[in-house]
Amino acid sequence: MTTQSHRAVPAHQGICYIAYAITAIAVFGASAVSPVLPDIGAAFGVDGGATSYLVSLFILPMVLLTLPIGYMTARISLKPMLIASLILYGFSGLACAMAPSFEFLLGARILQGCGAAALELFGLVILIETASGSERDRVIGRNVGIIGLSTTLAPLISGVLSLVSWQASFLSALVAFPLAYWVLRGLPKVERKPAGPRPALGSFLRQAPVQAALFATLVVFLFLFGIQISFVPERAAELGLHSGLGISLISASAAVAIGLVAPRVAPLMEGIGRGGVSLLGFCAYAAACVVFILAPGPWWLFAGAMLIGAGHGLIFPLIQMTLAGHAPAHGMVVFMALNITAIGVGQTLSPMLMSAVYTHASLASVFWLGLLVALVMMPLSWVFFRRTAVVSDI
Repeated sequence: MTTQSHRAVPAHQGICYIAYAITAIAVFGASAVSPVLPDIGAAFGVDGGATSYLVSLFILPMVLLTLPIGYMTARISLKPMLIASLILYGFSGLACAMAPSFEFLLGARILQGCGAAALELFGLVILIETASGSERDRVIGRNVGIIGLSTTLAPLISGVLSLVSWQASFLSALVAFPLAYWVLRGLPKVERKPAGPRPALGSFLRQAPVQAALFATLVVFLFLFGIQISFVPERAAELGLHSGLGISLISASAAVAIGLVAPRVAPLMEGIGRGGVSLLGFCAYAAACVVFILAPGPWWLFAGAMLIGAGHGLIFPLIQMTLAGHAPAHGMVVFMALNITAIGVGQTLSPMLMSAVYTHASLASVFWLGLLVALVMMPLSWVFFRRTAVVSDI
């Protein structure tokens, strides 16, 4: 792709809408299965431990395949790789809906994860290569907002579809086919370029801002996945809330906060700077952990969840803006693939780390550790992001 002129407003906006839709479908695939896991278990006679693999096996390809797909895309070009990914996603979703056995469903779910593995990456790269300067920061923030809202809406939509059958939830993947056609017609045609030098991944990783941003990626998912998703439900049960609906609404409030806060990061940076935004984000994480520790009743957890979402909505766009600003134009898709890989690693390892804390200490220790990490990251992130210089054009 080539950078688009800001004077061509309709084309520019149309391309951004395509990127947002790609991001949404990637998030939907990961989140939509949760409400139908009990129905799937009942249909195939398997327990909750077995059905949980339908989530982890979908995420695993993002960890393993995003970087290799990034290298392939740098050589082939983004548009055909994106269309192929969407087609694989759609057909594998159809296969999930038609699964005759649980083993077949697991295999189809792995294939669907392969199709979705780089979708979030492709959406992000389209935005980075379409916009520049402060406008790029704004579209990155909106994209993170789309992630938050999609995380909220996916289980709700899937729950409505499950009223028909659990298979109907997987049939929602068929939206990938019209989206692939939209990509075919809506993204500008890119001429195949002669093979250039291999993207200098080593040089990119040796930059201190890049190392710090990737580390911060792991840290923010410690709060979102390690605390909010994994152990806030446990805290709710401890406080007497056992309703699945109530607990899901607590989780949804975090996602809503992400969706509301992230699009406002770019304007906020103009007022308090990058360092101020990062400090505010980790203050929100710290406040959330305090709420989880001291909450006298389950409904206080809504406030904590919204603080977690606000922290994520502030920090995560800042991370992606930093990486985009330091990545060279050649092989952009490879460099940003590192961020998506780090997301997958964070989503995988954070629950494991906090589970170890919970097992060997206590539930309260999970939140105390989160508070400690947030307090340590406050000055570190402020110094790092305040000193970060970002390239205005890629």
